[in-house]
Amino acid sequence: MNPIVAVVAYPQFELVEFNDRRRRRGAEAARVRVTYSSAVEDWELLWMTPRDVRANLATFGESTELRRALAAYESPAVEPLNR
Repeated sequence: MNPIVAVVAYPQFELVEFNDRRRRRGAEAARVRVTYSSAVEDWELLWMTPRDVRANLATFGESTELRRALAAYESPAVEPLNR
């Protein structure tokens, strides 16, 4: 009997935050955790522009999390609540 082995491709991407205030200022707004291997400390948080996101998609292939980041950039800006 052959066990099923899951193969994990690296890097992996996770959209951690989308900061609309940064987007309105023209700064990178998508904060993405990039994991490079299964090692515990082998990751970093990066602020990405839409161009960065598209470049990673072109280089590493489809990623649901990178698509979420692009979708956030393409959605209308959300105005902060006045309190």
